Amino acid sequence: MPIDFTESRTTRDAFVFQTTRARGRRMDSIQALDRMARRLVSRRQAKHMTRDLLLGQTDLLMPIGQREGRSQVLILGGARHAIEVGGIRGEPLAPVTLAEYLRYGTPAVAEMLVGADPEGLSGQEWLYGYRAALNEVLLSQRGKLAAFFEAFHRFAVVVGCDPLPAPILDGAIELPPAAAVIWPMQLSKALGYIRNAQVPVHVRRQAEVGILIACCLPIRIHELWCLRMQDVNLLHLPAVLDINPRLRDGVNKTAASRRQADIDCQPVVGHLADFKELRYLQGATDEHIFFGGSGHLDLRHEEELTTSLMNRALKHGSGRPDASFHDLRHTLISLEGEHLLLEANQ
Repeated sequence: MPIDFTESRTTRDAFVFQTTRARGRRMDSIQALDRMARRLVSRRQAKHMTRDLLLGQTDLLMPIGQREGRSQVLILGGARHAIEVGGIRGEPLAPVTLAEYLRYGTPAVAEMLVGADPEGLSGQEWLYGYRAALNEVLLSQRGKLAAFFEAFHRFAVVVGCDPLPAPILDGAIELPPAAAVIWPMQLSKALGYIRNAQVPVHVRRQAEVGILIACCLPIRIHELWCLRMQDVNLLHLPAVLDINPRLRDGVNKTAASRRQADIDCQPVVGHLADFKELRYLQGATDEHIFFGGSGHLDLRHEEELTTSLMNRALKHGSGRPDASFHDLRHTLISLEGEHLLLEANQ
């Protein structure tokens, strides 16, 4: 039975902001994120580790931002979005670049939003504020700062702010990619495409379960394929996924790549339980790959075909030829941003 995402997700058309201003000039959450970024730069860690740690830190600071005010939550959400989007080709940004984003970019946006209604600012006013901020930094820093502003404002547009009428630097720099958002009705359409696809039944089941997992928590495609049976704990609600790539999966076992995530959507948990029971019937044990087959229990089953089916389904559902599994991470971030901003209104 198809899942109706419209019951549990906020759509763009139904999302309406109330007029809200920042409650004050307190920026403890923004300053804390800046301090964390500086510390991470001094550790000289890998790009993906720095990015994941900053994303986690941003999530921890959200409750503080909510107490400070609506604008502070928007800044944290936009900063998280810019960190997640990455560079021109979507790769993780260098730690020093992330630190400069947070050191110069977030205070500049905070200054623009003090006492302002974010949705009340016109696109031209946003553009004027961004360009004014660029004039306050060294010429060598303007490219990175403009890239941050562009990525930040794409998040702001998703949650209701006016788009910019022109590029911040008039196209003088390459911009980070736009984070595509796949909306609830598009997800339902994508799932329908999977159920009618002319591929083996088990591939359809894998693709459906994979997309349902990604609709509930931010997970990368390689993390999805590294899940093992024991990583999917369905004994209680919410269900718990232990995202824990092993060395034998060809993935570095670092602290940044290990985490637990809850899934509290009952229909999704039901699909996971059915799929896990099927795997047990195929002879799989707790140590075997979750997305495996009956013939080779500890090998990924039709990984390329399943991934291709998920991507084709998302292209079909969204109507965009460049849609992919990774867009579901941006979708979750955007929907979480909407939810947090609504809470900050109350």
